Amino acid sequence: ILPTGPNRLADIVTGSAYFTEYLTGKMASKLMVILGLSVLLLVGILYMTGSLFVNLREDASVISIVTKSVATLIALLVSSDIFLLWKKYQDLKATANNTVSRCSKMRKDPSVTAQEILPVVEDYNIALLKSPPVPGNLYAQHKEALNEAYRTSHGIIISR
Repeated sequence: ILPTGPNRLADIVTGSAYFTEYLTGKMASKLMVILGLSVLLLVGILYMTGSLFVNLREDASVISIVTKSVATLIALLVSSDIFLLWKKYQDLKATANNTVSRCSKMRKDPSVTAQEILPVVEDYNIALLKSPPVPGNLYAQHKEALNEAYRTSHGIIISR
């Protein structure tokens, strides 16, 4: 454990951002699956109701049918907020990734000052405040594996 100061702060924030990056990546993946299934379900419903390929053999305009189908798909994406949630988790994941790389360098640098680390911490905190929370059960499910992966990736040895 590092002594109190900027290096310790960088170490603590590195751990937090590492967990955040992993968990938000998991959430983004789950939301992408839900989004994909929703799109497939919508296409299936449009196909079953005949809206997707109505009378293609007759005078129906293919462009008109495709346009209506795309408009329906866009309405689903906008109204469901799944895409918006996915985007917010992706943004938080990117910020957490940036924070991990910057803070992991700072925690090893003996010349780092509080003025250098605080803007990185603030950026990370602002990203956390702007994002939806990570579900607690997701953290509980991956807690042990995350702790082990973090220790291994950052060369942390815990004496027992």
